[in-house]
Amino acid sequence: MTTTGKPPGPQVLKTVVLDPKASALQIYGRSHSPVVKSASPSKSLSLDLDNVALAYFLSYHIVVGSGILDRGQYEFLPELLASQQHVDPALHHSLNAAGFAAFANSHGIVSMLHKSRVECNSAIRALHTALQSPETAAKDSTLVAAMLLSTFETVTYVYHQDVESCLDQITGGLALLKIRGPRSLNTRPGRQMFLQAYSLVVAACMQREHAVPPTLFDLRNNIKPSLDQDSCSWQILDLMVQFTNLSASLKNNSHQETDRSSYVLSAATQLDNEFQAIASELRSTFRYEIFRYSHSSLVYNGIYHVYDDAWTIRYWNYLRLCRILLQKMVLDNCHPSLDPTPARYQSISTTIIQLSIDVCATVAQHAGYLPLLQHQQLLSRELLNQNASQPEAGPYTAGIYSLLHPLFVIGKMKITPMEQKEWIISQLEYLGRLSGISQAMAAMEVMKL
Repeated sequence: MTTTGKPPGPQVLKTVVLDPKASALQIYGRSHSPVVKSASPSKSLSLDLDNVALAYFLSYHIVVGSGILDRGQYEFLPELLASQQHVDPALHHSLNAAGFAAFANSHGIVSMLHKSRVECNSAIRALHTALQSPETAAKDSTLVAAMLLSTFETVTYVYHQDVESCLDQITGGLALLKIRGPRSLNTRPGRQMFLQAYSLVVAACMQREHAVPPTLFDLRNNIKPSLDQDSCSWQILDLMVQFTNLSASLKNNSHQETDRSSYVLSAATQLDNEFQAIASELRSTFRYEIFRYSHSSLVYNGIYHVYDDAWTIRYWNYLRLCRILLQKMVLDNCHPSLDPTPARYQSISTTIIQLSIDVCATVAQHAGYLPLLQHQQLLSRELLNQNASQPEAGPYTAGIYSLLHPLFVIGKMKITPMEQKEWIISQLEYLGRLSGISQAMAAMEVMKL
């Protein structure tokens, strides 16, 4: 598959622009379909482009709501925007920052990327003002603005700033969730926002091997009566918290060397068993189809999956990643006297490899390859790969945010075959060009080292 070359320009402007006078409800309606008019030269071209960028972000960087489940990933955003006659400044500027940055990166528009940074600075100032009052700090728009700034940082990713900003996000997110309290869960959008904010904090802690702050876990326990305890997403997130705290304790040498090996084997095995139990439940409630096609570099190992939505893929991959790291934890922390037998080592290695293949099998749906793969009988191999080299955002683009870390971890493991690493590198580049998320490109560059 060809993955070189510059991202395509903003071809969308050749045929359609948004009406800059359209209302929030028109632009951000539940259908996510922008209001359009025939393109014509005008002094408002810059404003038209701004609206195109926002429509792009709201169409492709949020998970469409199911109408039943509370999912999180900005599915509440169109309704929130449509409900406000005048969008709060913090929300307005943070949405502009994230939307402009994603569109600029995916379409190669340098001037809009600069504009996104200006909007980010305005958003930070507006958010600071909102936080001065307990009333405005507890508003939905304030929490969403903070999450959008986190998205902006992912889209414009700068590696050396990541650790500090990650810890700032954890601290800031906790503060906002505490201010909002259980009353914010009385509405479905409130529950969706909490789920997304909670997921962001847990994922940030997991990536940095930073223990989940007790305050967050206390808040989670306090609001349990308001949540669906049978939800697989909450069950997986709770296990992710346990894994993250275990990983952080090992990183910080919180256990004496004399009992470390036994502790790791016991804790990791027990937690992996719990993840396997959840996986069994997921197979019956969130099924996916497995397809085989070995004649294209679009898929690794000749396998790709098809899921109902990006939200389902996210939690399957959370589960797979935690299981991979738990298995790796056993291998990396065994005392010489407790080294696994060759059969046990082979079993662990096979599990890691299979789980990593399953993660890679989710790339096709995120990348928009399915229409090509599902019409494979009508396309030659060369045409199939050639068509896939032109990035075009789709309904699963929003899921790329949660796919990057699993791919990066798998690509950096010593046990991963070189062929798979090279495939992941090519896919990270493609996903970065497709979505405009710079973190994908940064992960690709680190993997090349």
